[in-house]
Amino acid sequence: DGNGPCLDIMSYLITPVQRIPRYELLLREILKKTPDDSDQKQLTEKTYQHIRSIAMHINEKKREVENITKLVKIQNGIRGLGDFAIFEPSRHLCKEGALHLQKNTDKSKE
Repeated sequence: DGNGPCLDIMSYLITPVQRIPRYELLLREILKKTPDDSDQKQLTEKTYQHIRSIAMHINEKKREVENITKLVKIQNGIRGLGDFAIFEPSRHLCKEGALHLQKNTDKSKE
């Protein structure tokens, strides 16, 4: 219709998050090209460190969301939990993999 690209809502939400790593790369390249005696070197270094800490924070929060999503998925996949909640804000997934249950057939240990 001539109004530009038609993107879904998730495309618009993820775009700002994708900019941070680009800014980090751009500032790193600018730092490499900026002479040490330049007035802008210190400000550029400070800006780079700030963007880098923001990128690390975003990555940490993304990992937390992924962990929560996995825990909720596990909880929803287990029947018979009753009121027991696998997902709690203080819990995190330590190991992931298949669980194999084996029935004890040795009657002498009972």
